[in-house]
Amino acid sequence: LLLIDSMRYDLGRLVADRLHERIGQRAVCVDETLLWSALPTLTPTQLRLLARGPRGLKERLQTEEEQHALVQRGRSITTLRRIRIGPRHLLKLDVVEARLREAGPAYPERMAGLSNEVTSIVERFIETLAPRTLLTIFGDHGFRLAPGTVHGTAAAHQGGASPEEVLVPCQSW
Repeated sequence: LLLIDSMRYDLGRLVADRLHERIGQRAVCVDETLLWSALPTLTPTQLRLLARGPRGLKERLQTEEEQHALVQRGRSITTLRRIRIGPRHLLKLDVVEARLREAGPAYPERMAGLSNEVTSIVERFIETLAPRTLLTIFGDHGFRLAPGTVHGTAAAHQGGASPEEVLVPCQSW
């Protein structure tokens, strides 16, 4: 299981298309589905629910400081890290979440850049897997991008109930 933090549905489709182009000879997407994030659409909420299921809805919300502690910083954002979520282990990639915290280029360029970066990391990981290994890639929540400058976008907004924040991809390769 590979969790890509903040990968909303349209970004997941771009990643899937690029993965198909790059690794189509070695791997095939055998299943693709649409997932819904719980509210608020923030990483701590999604991780809590992955770990505890519906019981996680009764737990207290985390503070802003606790929420940001779940995302890596610096050069480690492009590293897949193994985390334990309840009884299971999974890999987590923080590059999308980290890149969205800052203003960036216009929407099409920003999405293309994010999808290329994620695809490169996932492709390198897939090359290390044994043949016939099933890899499920999924997002936990999405984001909204608002216009920033004349030629760019502002930092992403998260935690709402818009389709961009709630709908996330899940693909099995």
